[in-house]
Amino acid sequence: MRGADPLRPGPDGGNPSPRRDIEGDVVDGVVYSTGYGSGSVLDEEQVGDVVASVRCRIKDVVLDPEFTPRDGDAAYLPIGTEVHAVVGSPVTTRLAVLEDGTWRLYTAGGSSAGSGG
Repeated sequence: MRGADPLRPGPDGGNPSPRRDIEGDVVDGVVYSTGYGSGSVLDEEQVGDVVASVRCRIKDVVLDPEFTPRDGDAAYLPIGTEVHAVVGSPVTTRLAVLEDGTWRLYTAGGSSAGSGG
């Protein structure tokens, strides 16, 4: 989502957006995002094999508002974060990421025109 500030809720209870994007990550430039409600939490037995890992954290390196995310880019997830399949779901629709000790469900929501790098 261009123009949004997809930050996770902070410990001080700030006023963040309820969305967080893995921009153009993992599968053919498909954009995945998560929320931080109970519906985005997975049990460990729902988590499958590693299918990718984050190669670039966009917030650390990109100042260009016209930047197009590529496969492996993530808005806020640290470099090296493993991205997993969700048991029983195609990786083109749902992924799982362990964040701060909680498995989060990321769902496909669009595509990135500049994928493939």
